[in-house]
Amino acid sequence: MSTPGAGRPRRVNWVQLISTAVVAIITVIAADLADGAVSGVVGIFRDNPPPRIDHSSEHLVTLFDPEGSLSPEYAVTEHIGPARCWEESLVSKSPGALRCTAKNYIFDPCWPKGSWDPGHVGCLANPWSRKVTILNLPSGVGEYEKMPHVEIPWGLEIQNPNNPREMIECSSVAGGTVEFLNGKPIYWKCLDRLGRHVGWAVGEVEKSKDGPWKVLFSGKRSDQLVQSPIKNLWW
Repeated sequence: MSTPGAGRPRRVNWVQLISTAVVAIITVIAADLADGAVSGVVGIFRDNPPPRIDHSSEHLVTLFDPEGSLSPEYAVTEHIGPARCWEESLVSKSPGALRCTAKNYIFDPCWPKGSWDPGHVGCLANPWSRKVTILNLPSGVGEYEKMPHVEIPWGLEIQNPNNPREMIECSSVAGGTVEFLNGKPIYWKCLDRLGRHVGWAVGEVEKSKDGPWKVLFSGKRSDQLVQSPIKNLWW
């Protein structure tokens, strides 16, 4: 016998009720974990801030000592010839550095071993490389065109604005067609420690007496220029 006005009895969907409760509990736990992860990351950066660059160090690269011996930090990995050198280096202002060619490739900079061995020069691909390519010059170094010394460093080690804990290496692209980004000439191509292209350094180096020198940097997939401190410069 039913009670007048009570209406039809309601059925409770226990499966749906339990599922809703489980989802709510998981959401709360996930939120707590996310808050903990964020707090952990914040703590890491607070306790271990990115390295601070207080000054910029300049380096002048040379391969051979006054006796013509290769400096001990370098090793010869390749011999190529015949080759010729026709002008002073366009990327390095190191004394005696030359611009040479062999097998349709440009090698710049290269250093003569000295007047006692005019038939060979040693070349580096970038300032931080320790692998030396020796070029054989059948006609010797001979006469070469004098070039005005450039004021653009051969290489830079800068702090990556996209990851301040990471230092990246930027080597000169001088000698070819100059390209521009936001009206600034692109002078260096920048790679991370794994050799991956991550961006460009552009424009003139901004010198400072009270802190590190700086340069404008743009990420590989960005046209935004950000100022970055320089840790090391090579000429």
